[in-house]
Amino acid sequence: GLLEVLRLELRPHGIHVGCVCPPDTDTPQLAYENQFKPPETAAISGAIKPYTAEQVAVPLLHLASHYATARAYGLSRHERKMVALDEAGMVGRWGSGRALFNNLGRDTRKWNIAAPIASQNPADILGLNVANFISTSFIGRIEDHETATEALRMLRVTENAGYEAVIAGLSPQVALGNDQTKRGAREFIVKDVMGSVEKVRIDLSHKPALLAALNTTARPQQREDVPA
Repeated sequence: GLLEVLRLELRPHGIHVGCVCPPDTDTPQLAYENQFKPPETAAISGAIKPYTAEQVAVPLLHLASHYATARAYGLSRHERKMVALDEAGMVGRWGSGRALFNNLGRDTRKWNIAAPIASQNPADILGLNVANFISTSFIGRIEDHETATEALRMLRVTENAGYEAVIAGLSPQVALGNDQTKRGAREFIVKDVMGSVEKVRIDLSHKPALLAALNTTARPQQREDVPA
């Protein structure tokens, strides 16, 4: 019911709504659920071996790649589109994910596609052979020297000339653990489409709702099973 309503409401806006119902998947959630599973439910599952998380994730990645490709290339090349990809290292581990990266990298200009790609490790993106197609890069704080060197390659800045220390010194309030400052502001090294490189500071402290939505840090004390 909910899926059908969402599909009907969002279809006029060009948004596809789908539902995936995987079988039992070997995760901590399933282990927890099995402790309280009624005998009738356990009998339905029978001796079926649960799928691994990867067995479930790979078909979903293929499906997501198919829909993203159909959407990006199904519209007029003159219409502006955006395909946002997070965790580049995970997506790039499979053929469909790598193909999507490469197609988007090659076709962003001719098909008028904006393709923001995020990763915690520059090597994830460098290893996909799309670095030549990157128009703008944002590099945040990286303390590891080798990883910072890879970030400099993305920025096309001279390596081993002291700039790794600049990257390690970004957002010093994060290292100090100042929660109030940490939540609101971050420093980045940015290379723009013209090849200029500069240090910028982005402060979202005046947007608390947005900060809350972007905050993906686990807070164990807020677990539902922990008494207040």
